[in-house]
Amino acid sequence: MRELSQPAFDMRRLAGLDSMMVERTRDAIAGWTDGDVRNVEREMARLTVGIIVEAMFGADLGEARTRRVQENLEPLGRRFEPDPIRFLLPDWLPTPETRSYRSSIRELEAVIDGIVAERRGEEGEDLLAILLRAERSGAIPEERVRDELMTMLLAGHDTTALSLTYTWFLLSEHPEVERRFHEELDTVLGGASPTAAEARKLDYTNRVLTEAMRLYPPVYTLFRETVTPMDLAGYDVPAGSLLMLPQWGVHRDPRWYDDPEEFDPDRWLPERAEKRHRFAYFPFGGGSRSCIGRQFSLLEATLILATVGREYRLERVGEGPLDLRPSLTMHPADGMAMRVHRR
Repeated sequence: MRELSQPAFDMRRLAGLDSMMVERTRDAIAGWTDGDVRNVEREMARLTVGIIVEAMFGADLGEARTRRVQENLEPLGRRFEPDPIRFLLPDWLPTPETRSYRSSIRELEAVIDGIVAERRGEEGEDLLAILLRAERSGAIPEERVRDELMTMLLAGHDTTALSLTYTWFLLSEHPEVERRFHEELDTVLGGASPTAAEARKLDYTNRVLTEAMRLYPPVYTLFRETVTPMDLAGYDVPAGSLLMLPQWGVHRDPRWYDDPEEFDPDRWLPERAEKRHRFAYFPFGGGSRSCIGRQFSLLEATLILATVGREYRLERVGEGPLDLRPSLTMHPADGMAMRVHRR
């Protein structure tokens, strides 16, 4: 399936999506006014949902369907929050949470089915067009199309939205980094909208994003199953063992990072980063099963940061440590209220 989907993530195709990403970002912030307080987590999620659906499904959700998607993503996330009591309950037990979870699945599948119905018979190079061609040829069954789209919808917007949310939070908490970020945008863009080509020139902005994903990796742990027996640091690990690989712990390990709790984008300067173990940083996983959408997500996040940062600086409302809520991904416990200031 990865090989089948690869053309949709070709870098040449992704670069051609830059104007769409910027336009959607500009539309998203068009209603902001100086001094507004916004839940930036929700704002970023709404934006990235629209971008992933247009980029990979070739569709425009519109306001009503975007709201419907967002409202039904929350019960899905709650289902995967650590809760020892829920883990002891059988899946068939119709608890309120289970009913809400199943209802949300049905709602999201209905949205996806509607998009698929609209696109049948159309051609294109987006992921949905590729999957529909594979379905027509008999290479994959109809239900696989929906499953792949559901995965892309959930994984393709949430992680990028959270990366952006934590980046805005960290910029607000570190004024000198924020100053350098805005200074680079002004210098490189010169008042113009960013493009994919210019995104590659935003060296400091990219280091800021990389460092934000180190400290607050949206996917904070992942699991892998061994296919052969192995020795791991002196432990015998049989085939079929489940291993947990925690980005959150590795990204903050002092073996790999000086002052690991500090937000320091310059730790990603080539001369400092090149000595670090290649898997000391893996927000997108690694190896043959790394995230297929890595380049898409990085381009999207950089363009959104540049587009918003040209016009606004964002100030966190509230003080103190950030409370977090782990589910499939790591969310701020109470959203991310921020006041927007026009530059």
